[in-house]
Amino acid sequence: MKKVIEKLPVTSTIRGLGVGETCEFPIEQRSTVYTIVHRFKNDNIRTGWDCKIDTDTTAFTVSVKRVR
Repeated sequence: MKKVIEKLPVTSTIRGLGVGETCEFPIEQRSTVYTIVHRFKNDNIRTGWDCKIDTDTTAFTVSVKRVR
């Protein structure tokens, strides 16, 4: 049986990530995660804020890792 990940508040969770930290969201929140990350990248372009998004279709999760 697959591990079920509870829905998290996307904006505050991603905003709170430090460089090198990762958080996971259920795949149902994928479009919201992509939208928020795109907005953060544009809003924080001067500081170089960046992250990596991975979608795992077997575990049904979306992970966000802040890289800068």
